[in-house]
Amino acid sequence: MEKYKLFGPMERGSSIYQALDVVTNELVCLRRECFLNREQGVPSSVIREISFMREMQHRNILRLLDVVNKERSVHLVTEHVEHDLRKFMDTSPEIVKTLSDFLHQILSGLDYCHSHNILHRCLNPGSLMLDHRSQSTVKIAGFGSARTFGVPADVYTKWGKEMLCLNPGDKITASEALTHPYFTIYDSGSPSPPPPPPPLPLSSLPPSSSS
Repeated sequence: MEKYKLFGPMERGSSIYQALDVVTNELVCLRRECFLNREQGVPSSVIREISFMREMQHRNILRLLDVVNKERSVHLVTEHVEHDLRKFMDTSPEIVKTLSDFLHQILSGLDYCHSHNILHRCLNPGSLMLDHRSQSTVKIAGFGSARTFGVPADVYTKWGKEMLCLNPGDKITASEALTHPYFTIYDSGSPSPPPPPPPLPLSSLPPSSSS
């Protein structure tokens, strides 16, 4: 940890700290993951996240720079990001102007994950980070729940079971979504981004079960 100078948490109560790499003189983010049982070691979700992040190199995937092991914790050092998309949505009234660009970047990152046989499984505004320099580059983070294609995964919720009942043939991939007219119209020089595509109709979802 001597390599990093901590400045404090990004937000009150957060386990993510802003820090300075004293060797490169660059700002980084340092996330601390604690584990109480020393014998069991680092949680499998953290090991999985480290493995996936080390494998991927893409402008829309949060870059893992270093991993620091301590006696009862492990620290993940990543490139510096300012905040997540949820906070940006709450504080920026101009988000509608960047909606098309953000969506395109998210799909680009997902397409890269899928090309490496990785399913994120927990994509939400809290796992989408914004680059601190431009505030316009989206970085996908939070790979603790990710899995590789073909590996069975436990399903803990009713919604998860119902999602697995959907026919994959009725859906498009991230790669196919990138060629949707929604993006081609915007890229052709439209003065303002078009409205987002309509949401999936509720009638296409399977009926919920009471079990």
